[in-house]
Amino acid sequence: MNFCNHLLKLGGWSKDCLQEWGTFIRLAIPSMLMLCIESWSFEIGGFLAGFISVVELGAQATVLQLTNSLYMIPYGFSVSACIRVGNALGAGDIGQAKLSTKVSFICTLLFAVPSGILIAGLKDYISLIFTPDREIGAVVSKTLLIFAPFHLCDALSANSAGVMRGTGKQMIGAIVNTVGFYIVGLPIGISLMFAAKLGVIGYWLGLLFCVVLQATIYIIYISRFSWDKALEEVMFSFLSDYFQTKRKTKYVKKDSR
Repeated sequence: MNFCNHLLKLGGWSKDCLQEWGTFIRLAIPSMLMLCIESWSFEIGGFLAGFISVVELGAQATVLQLTNSLYMIPYGFSVSACIRVGNALGAGDIGQAKLSTKVSFICTLLFAVPSGILIAGLKDYISLIFTPDREIGAVVSKTLLIFAPFHLCDALSANSAGVMRGTGKQMIGAIVNTVGFYIVGLPIGISLMFAAKLGVIGYWLGLLFCVVLQATIYIIYISRFSWDKALEEVMFSFLSDYFQTKRKTKYVKKDSR
């Protein structure tokens, strides 16, 4: 085992540590919003359900736990799609990028369709995993009929978001999520929840409208996506960053002399 003096290697703080932060932040913030906007929407549902009754809150918590558990698989596919598509475009291989996109959608459908059917078929029994309360179970059973198509569209939306991140279109994804949840989903869901007195069922109806809209927009956008243009943008960004970094490094060497 070899040890080294980290102070000799790092050299301390310098303004060069701030290089390329602009590019990083332009990708990081929209990517963060793509994930956080959806997560916040579910948390808002739990907060609002508490104003109605303990039964509604229990039903919301049960369905939310089920949602989080099942979402992990499509989210895994979306991460894989992001990495594979991004690497393929970085290597200049458009064919591989297209293939990775198609495979990720196929894998998502192969999981989401059977699991959605299974959830709908076992809607009267799933709540027993979380609670023996019959009142909560009755609300959960009705909500899961909405959850089955929601799960399919949410899975497609999640995978599409991964492809969008892989192609560097995080800003478009953030806009779609913002419009879907905060302009369409939440207003409809909250209105049905309180004004129509549908409770948690109404809230999930609003979320269903949201993910249907999201999945539709994503799929149409990806199906018409210009891969050649995306490759040009990737190459241009890479060359710009390369020459900019090289120029700054050259100036640093001159200053050190």
